[in-house]
Amino acid sequence: ELRQGVLQYHPGAEQGQADAGDHRADLVECQNSADGGEAPSSYPGLSLVDIEDLFSGNICRCTGYRSILCGMKTYAQGGNADELNNTPPYVLDETNSYANNLTHPNVTVRRFPIPSYETQDKTTNRIHAASTGQSPPLPRHKWIRPTTRYELQNNIRLGKYGSNYKLVYGNTSYGVYPEFEWANVGLLIDISGIGDLTKIKPYQPEWIKPWSPEGEIWGSQPNALPTHPLLPKARGVKVSVGAGVTIQRLVDWLQEDRGEYEKARTFMRACAQHLKRIAGHQVRNAGSIGGSLMMAKLWNFPSDTWTVLDGAQAAVTWCDPEGDKTGSFEKFQNAKGGPMVVLNVILTLWEDAPSESTTGGESSSSSAGASTQRQEASYFGSARVAQRLQNAHPLVNFAAFNHWDPAWSNSFSCVWGNIDKCNVPTFDLEDGERWPIRANTSHYRLPEELSSRIWAATLAGWPSEGDTLDSLLGEVEQKLLEKTRDNAEEQGDPIVRCRVATNLLRKYCIMNLGAPSSVEATPSSVAITKSLRQTIYQARTVTPSSGSQKFMVNPEQEPVSEPFIKASAILQTKGEALYTQSILAPNTVHATFVSSWAAAAKIISINTTNDTRQKLRDHLLDTYGIKVNSDDFHLYTAQDSLIQKFNLLNAAKWIHHKDPPEPKSFHSFPSYLLANVEVVYHGQPVAILVGPSERIVTLAAEYLGTEKSGFLKLELNQMPPILSVQDAIDAKEVEVRLDRNRSRMVSTLFNTVTSDESSCKAINSVSKGPDGPNNLTSIDFSQFGEDQGYWILEGEHSVPAQVHFYMETQSALACPPPSEAGQGKAPAPSPSSTAPSPSTPALPPSSPAPSSSSASSPSTPALPPSGPTPSSMKLYASTQSCMQVRGQVKAMLNSLKEDEKWEVDLITPQVGGGFGGKEVQSIFVALGAAFVASQLHVPCRFVLSRDADMRIIGHRHPMTAKWKVAVHNDTGVIKAMQIDYLADAGCTYDATLPVVDLALLTADNAYNIEHFCATGKAYFTNKASNTAMRSFGVVQSLHMTEMVLERIAEKYAQRGISRSPFALRSTNFYVGQEK
Repeated sequence: ELRQGVLQYHPGAEQGQADAGDHRADLVECQNSADGGEAPSSYPGLSLVDIEDLFSGNICRCTGYRSILCGMKTYAQGGNADELNNTPPYVLDETNSYANNLTHPNVTVRRFPIPSYETQDKTTNRIHAASTGQSPPLPRHKWIRPTTRYELQNNIRLGKYGSNYKLVYGNTSYGVYPEFEWANVGLLIDISGIGDLTKIKPYQPEWIKPWSPEGEIWGSQPNALPTHPLLPKARGVKVSVGAGVTIQRLVDWLQEDRGEYEKARTFMRACAQHLKRIAGHQVRNAGSIGGSLMMAKLWNFPSDTWTVLDGAQAAVTWCDPEGDKTGSFEKFQNAKGGPMVVLNVILTLWEDAPSESTTGGESSSSSAGASTQRQEASYFGSARVAQRLQNAHPLVNFAAFNHWDPAWSNSFSCVWGNIDKCNVPTFDLEDGERWPIRANTSHYRLPEELSSRIWAATLAGWPSEGDTLDSLLGEVEQKLLEKTRDNAEEQGDPIVRCRVATNLLRKYCIMNLGAPSSVEATPSSVAITKSLRQTIYQARTVTPSSGSQKFMVNPEQEPVSEPFIKASAILQTKGEALYTQSILAPNTVHATFVSSWAAAAKIISINTTNDTRQKLRDHLLDTYGIKVNSDDFHLYTAQDSLIQKFNLLNAAKWIHHKDPPEPKSFHSFPSYLLANVEVVYHGQPVAILVGPSERIVTLAAEYLGTEKSGFLKLELNQMPPILSVQDAIDAKEVEVRLDRNRSRMVSTLFNTVTSDESSCKAINSVSKGPDGPNNLTSIDFSQFGEDQGYWILEGEHSVPAQVHFYMETQSALACPPPSEAGQGKAPAPSPSSTAPSPSTPALPPSSPAPSSSSASSPSTPALPPSGPTPSSMKLYASTQSCMQVRGQVKAMLNSLKEDEKWEVDLITPQVGGGFGGKEVQSIFVALGAAFVASQLHVPCRFVLSRDADMRIIGHRHPMTAKWKVAVHNDTGVIKAMQIDYLADAGCTYDATLPVVDLALLTADNAYNIEHFCATGKAYFTNKASNTAMRSFGVVQSLHMTEMVLERIAEKYAQRGISRSPFALRSTNFYVGQEK
């Protein structure tokens, strides 16, 4: 049973995305893996820190990250009573609220009138129609997936991949360098299937495999790991970490209790401690070791992975056209000469220092002590300084290593990240434009001359004259300043970074090299205190974060200001909430879509004969060992006469007329349930497949959706698919096929029609000047000259698509009435017909929708029904648009037969997440389920797999903004701003018009800009129709405007003017009732 604290204080999240019951499953899984059995209601093996670490990076805007975390902490050993005492309970009974009887020290009840805004002038921001703008080019991509290391190496050596390719494993780098990392890349090589790259194993010298000119492997020579010149006597065990090992897997491996590496336990724990601070669990689970190293090498990313491994004296094995090579990180960083692939990292697990050592430092594997006790001991320490504990790139990272052996002149080395400036060229695009790489910092190793002197001072007991600690660190700081000068300001102030980096080295010297903690102190008198060792991160791991909640209740606003519990909170928190996918009726068949394998092509044929069913039967048996009969499957396509009656879903019907009315560009892109005569995006549904189980139809549909299955034959368009806004701008027009013999060229620019349908125009714009709204579509920036104190800044910024990753995919269950033709006369699910179970629960029957045959009231005589008696379809749908789904399903059913009328009883259970993705496009599965149920006379459960859902359903609209501003140099006032939005609509209108409208309506954000103009356009692309997503349009426009202000602040910094982004924002805010 869940603790009352979770139920009372934190009742779960809206939309089911952050369901507390599902988070509890994370804890159960963790406990099961640790204990090998079922997890109890309390978790004695989990501390508060463990639970907080499990939830790092999970941010729910519905309930709030803190609320969920606080509730989950009640499962920890000892609980979190103090935090619960500072968190007012939710109101469970509306008759017993804070305005009435409840009290809590953190809740203030104050009655005050709600302010009225009726006297405000709301006429200053009217919208006017117009548009302008362009979009940056994006490349077309092709994916391949090699399965062996030698296949990859051989194809690279022979040039089979060409020159414009990119290796991809977790693809986390796109989140760091989205603007240029994929530029000019046509081929993406997925290396996640190469098993050799995903292993952690004891290191054994392998054999270099040189290549002959023909690409055949010939000869061999030993590839022995070179002995590090600084560490000839250091002891440790070498392990090989494959380049495809994820960062989180390496962290887990280092933290496991491994008897064979017990002597290196302290070193392994220190490495894991630092790596755990990289990003969050999600990124660490996806990002690979090799990928992180290549980001550092190619894009000079301040990788913590590089810093830790380089500082720990690891080596790298990589291959290039000449063969396999092994060397230090410095050698790898300087390696040139063609494409290369990281194969593994050779990490030495250094044996722990003598027994008197304890863990300390930021992530230190040993501590200070007399040098006479340190013979043959290895010491490692690392540190990281960032704006947040997790999910933040480092401002500076640091790692150092030394081996106590006085016989050697230098046994000390250290490396920093985000220090060294790099001469990275701008990136050339196909059209000649050049994109600069702003993040131009890299890893910097302390020069040999300085590290030798630091080691000499260490052996000499840190003299008070000559090379003292302060004098040496002064030289180090000067070296760092020389390296950081002219670096990008967005990486942090260079002087601050250098001082932080120097102090990290000072701390290591004090803790591990016996340096004095002050000028007057001597090594013998210095006591390394616990406070010196303590860091913010270590304090956080010892004492987890906690919080409290305070709020005010205004009885005048009740129930708005009361923390009423959500109606479904208790069921959600227990994990007992019912969703559409939770329901299963007797004799149910299962359905899904078969998707297209191409993005732009003419349909030649779709094979729905018995041969296809036999192929499915053989494929399932041979591949998965599943035995089915070919008669178990049903296939429906757009060529079926009944499908044709409702297949066209949007208002584009007029394009099929011989003489379509003007304007020809309005609703010129038809939206079909099943592709009719052409496919317009990869993953477009081309058929409905019905089978005996969800797993079987999912596997079968995936097979039919491949080119090799022969189910769908296509003739690719001569014109390549339009995959970006720039492609659409360049193409200007695209061919829309009306049937097999007719087509029409249509503008790729989406237009809207005027109310009298006399003309069409581009999507709206908003504009204003000193005198209020105007009809301008652009601003004349020549009026803001340098002689008046203004400077002009312009640029562009893009926001990519975002996937609706809801917990419950698109799903519907349609239950027809009993029929003589039915196979089971299956009723709608109810307690009397289907026994509830955890896996297939049933909902109680709901009241049927009223129909024309319903009984009349006693005061009105009942009239005999006219026409056929309606049948009733009970439809369970996971949707955010009940009226649309019910209306369209009813219209579809009534179109099938003229003499058959239907009523639809729509039931929407708990929706397992929607975020707008189930506004418009939930109709797809609802129509499919209802159609199949009406034809087979049995319940039909239509559920999309996660992969199918992400292919078929559109995403948040990607947008690009080109902007131009006039800023007063002295005051920071933004006098004028022009911002032009370009939206990627996908293949149909869907919700594009309101999305762009909302982007324009919120374009000025919170800033009062005297001359302001925002315009918008949307374009057709060969992608799934992008659709609504939370705060659609608003998210994109607010982000764009904020990035404009960030760029202005950067420009001030480059000019040496001290004006922070915060001050710039406050200078330009709307004040009072200005907006």
